[in-house]
Amino acid sequence: MSYPLIKAWVEGLKKGPTQVREIRGPAPLSGPQGSPDFPMEEQGKPDIILKEDTAVELGPPGRSSFQTVSLVQSPFILEDGLITLVGPDLPEARGRDLPFGQVLWVAGEGLKKDHLRELERKQLISNRLPGYMVRWAGGRIWARVGLQALERGFSFETVGRYLMVHYRRTFSAVQGMEILFVTSSDADVTHLRRLSAPEPDRPPQGPKREKLEGCTLAIDCEDCPNKPVCDRIREMAERFEQVKDLDEEERKRLVQKILFSERTKNRLTKDPLSKDLLVEPPGGDGKRP
Repeated sequence: MSYPLIKAWVEGLKKGPTQVREIRGPAPLSGPQGSPDFPMEEQGKPDIILKEDTAVELGPPGRSSFQTVSLVQSPFILEDGLITLVGPDLPEARGRDLPFGQVLWVAGEGLKKDHLRELERKQLISNRLPGYMVRWAGGRIWARVGLQALERGFSFETVGRYLMVHYRRTFSAVQGMEILFVTSSDADVTHLRRLSAPEPDRPPQGPKREKLEGCTLAIDCEDCPNKPVCDRIREMAERFEQVKDLDEEERKRLVQKILFSERTKNRLTKDPLSKDLLVEPPGGDGKRP
């Protein structure tokens, strides 16, 4: 169960320089219909926010991004209604792109694992909350906050309270809910994802995957849009490493086999990297088969 692990991590962050805020108390909403500034719409088209109309972008490509909805066994474990924010709030981040982590803990005796898919879909409140556009795929989430919404006081408390109202209206079995938002750094969002992984899938603690020489990106490899390219380069380097201790004839035969296999694969997948990756290993005669 990731809830106690993540809560312990947040408590540890409080002792350092990272800003951690806990928002408690009744939701600042006038009943189920929302607040006067941000009325909750019953249904409608998703709010489309163009780049030029965006005040803050959360979890865009190139920044760490993670979302999950997690079931907690008992509502008595959660602090119902608590919103925790690690990092800057939206009014403090105008004009910036931020990494974005979002964890929704939901508790209810009638909720089962079979409900998780539908619970995840309910995060999409773009067609209910004006000024907020959000989409997610897999474990990533990408959101935009509009300029006009930010000027009216839009914050993570607004998002959190709306999510809580929305879930309680949609699922009568929801008895408790707690939310965590993380915007502090790419490294913190990446760590949040690791802590949220199921126990068998959680990677061991230790050094991060070594980046390729010359990489200047600050984000973790798992969040990088160039990860498929780097993985391919590593794969080729490992395969060429196999030939360095062979005698000349054996080495040439194996190199030809590797290159033929790669060229065939690249033709089938129309990989634009093929001509760049098919290089002669060190010590070769410079000729290609």
